[in-house]
Formats: sequence, structure tokens, C-alpha cells
Amino acid sequence: MLSTTAAQERAGAVAAFAGCNLGGTRQWIHVLASTDVVQAAGAVFYGLRRARDCVATADQRDLQGLRAVKDEAGTLRHRVREVVRRDVRDLLAGSASGSA
Repeated sequence: MLSTTAAQERAGAVAAFAGCNLGGTRQWIHVLASTDVVQAAGAVFYGLRRARDCVATADQRDLQGLRAVKDEAGTLRHRVREVVRRDVRDLLAGSASGSA
């Protein structure tokens, strides 16, 4: 059985978060996207940061708590997709909300 320490869990979660370049992606969105998209993407970014911290420190037997974190991230992800799709539709129709 593999076993990891809390420090290893935290380091792995931080590395995964940084490895996806979420901070850089968030900056690009902030510069290029409409205000609605920026706000939705920011919520996803901070939700993923909370998830990262939870995974790094949570008791792996707390399935209910871990499931809640997963559900929150999924809800935020769906929300940003809806906002981006609406923004693209508006852009194509010539009525986008403008950039931030």
C-alpha cells in the first residue's frame, strides 16, 4: 500500500495547480474576455484553489467533504462554460458585452 505524508499531498496538489498554468490562463482571460467571463473564470480559479487546499489537507476518508469540493468545482466549471458560450453567441451576433 502506498502512503503519502501531508507535506507530499500538499506539494503534489500545488504542483498540479501550477503545472496547468491556471494563473497564466486567468491573466489572459482577464485581459481578453468580457466582464462576465472574467468573473466566472475568477470564481473557477478560486474554487480550484480551495479544492487544491482541501485535497492537500483533507482526511481521505471524508468522502462527503471531498465530494462537496468536487461538486463545487463542477458547478463552477459549468457556469463558466455557460457564460463563455453566451459571450461567443453574442459576439457572433454582434452584441457582445465588451471586454473587461
